[in-house]
Amino acid sequence: MKSYNTEWIRNVGIVGHGDTGKTQLVSSLLYAAGMTPRLGKVAEGSTTTDWDEEEIARKISINTGLAYAEWAVPNQPEKVKINFFDTPGYSTFINETKSSLVAADASLIVVDAAAGVQVVTERVWDYATEYDQPRDELDGPRACQLRTLARFDPARLRTGHRTGSIAHRPGERVQGRC
Repeated sequence: MKSYNTEWIRNVGIVGHGDTGKTQLVSSLLYAAGMTPRLGKVAEGSTTTDWDEEEIARKISINTGLAYAEWAVPNQPEKVKINFFDTPGYSTFINETKSSLVAADASLIVVDAAAGVQVVTERVWDYATEYDQPRDELDGPRACQLRTLARFDPARLRTGHRTGSIAHRPGERVQGRC
């Protein structure tokens, strides 16, 4: 088994409401990183993190699935090991999600841009805030990022929250067309 220096390990909780694509995102990241020879699909029951028979039958995550990828960082001598926590998104299993975030360094919050911010989205945001984790928001390919971001409560985007790639800065007006 390969040994990793702890400074090159990151634990990321993939969280959000049910059916937002968390498991498919993890499967895609594993494939892109070369960790799996095939792209697993939730609809086919072939993802790495949903291995339980009931998860495959229901096409939802019931337990937190763990997978890792090695990711090359430019100008760094070692690859970073990223542990992905693929968490359940339905409120029935929210305690599983919350307990997984205790071990996470950051949360990547997946948002369905068509449905917008849903109940569990709000709850996992609160958990990430409780554990003082940086977070990022993502959405679907045909969705409007601008409309999705506009649905977030501006108080949640206040200064002090470390957000990622598509989040706008607090106080900025969301502009553009969808």
